[in-house]
Amino acid sequence: MRILKLLITIALSSSPCLAKIASLDIVEIYKSYTLVQEANQDVDKAEASFKRILATAQEEILALEAQTDKAKELESKRQEIQKVIDERVEALQDSKDFYNTQINRNIARLLETFAKEKKLDLIVEKGYIMSPIDDITAEFIKRLEKDLTTTKK
Repeated sequence: MRILKLLITIALSSSPCLAKIASLDIVEIYKSYTLVQEANQDVDKAEASFKRILATAQEEILALEAQTDKAKELESKRQEIQKVIDERVEALQDSKDFYNTQINRNIARLLETFAKEKKLDLIVEKGYIMSPIDDITAEFIKRLEKDLTTTKK
């Protein structure tokens, strides 16, 4: 909170007139942004696929365990399944990391551009300020979606 007060004080004192400040609701941005929704769908599909593979693997292990004379085959199957699980977990994490990086990069890039275009001295997260200031969230989300559409073409 002290840092926010300091930033506001600096912004207000660096300009001969009052600084132009606006707020953004980052939670709303993450709820509304198409790229976040696409990421969630891709991750959900990957997780569902992973769960199906895991269920099948567990069934195979149980079937092999029922046949006590196949200990070597059971251990081999466990190792094979563990390798597949490790690969899937790593791929899922890579997918999440890729989307998070892309989403955060897009938001950060637009924040800088948006602040310059709107001649804003400071943009703060909506939840951190109690004063009535312009909420630019809806306009920001529209622009974010427009920029995403433009970059996909």
